[in-house]
Amino acid sequence: MEIYVQKFGGTSVATENAREYVYKKIINAKEKNKNLVVVVSAMGRDGDPYATDTLLNIIKNKNTSVSKRELDAIYSCGEIISASLIASTLTSKGYRAISLTGQQAGIITNNNYFDAEVVAVDTKRIIKCLEDGFIPIIAGSQGATIDGEITTLGRGGSDISAVIIGNALKAKKVDIYTDVDGVMTADPNIIEGTKLIKSIGYKTCMLLSDRG
Repeated sequence: MEIYVQKFGGTSVATENAREYVYKKIINAKEKNKNLVVVVSAMGRDGDPYATDTLLNIIKNKNTSVSKRELDAIYSCGEIISASLIASTLTSKGYRAISLTGQQAGIITNNNYFDAEVVAVDTKRIIKCLEDGFIPIIAGSQGATIDGEITTLGRGGSDISAVIIGNALKAKKVDIYTDVDGVMTADPNIIEGTKLIKSIGYKTCMLLSDRG
């Protein structure tokens, strides 16, 4: 089975207009008879209703001391909401789609809450969805321990989810979509006059990612 993975970030699913672009990309791939798996982030950024930071602030603002386990429990909700919305809308458009949490998608992690590492991926559920004609819409940046404890993969975890799932499925291609044209000199949503970096080395990319 030839499988393709698409991943959409928070700003890509933040608004109804933005999500229409997401639906078009998914439907276009499906119309080409591709076996498609989709990974999504939580919607928007801090201050948006279902963004990760907004959800985390709900619990942080009410408690001076919160365990990382409980932070992971609320952290995971944003991606689940996003996956459910995308799957439901695709279904209303006539395409069979189903949302999956990281745990339902078979992502098994260690118990390092809030910054877990994936130790295995059981792809049986995803493959069954594909065989049954569904588009699995997977909540990114999360999984569960072998004991069923919810964990998250840290910042940028949805990209990690997409790549790890793609690798486990031996996907032909993993496409990661964002709201900019490529690697920029700064965040264009914050700093004016940013420029597109035409080429950049692997080591430099790794260093930039590591430094945030």
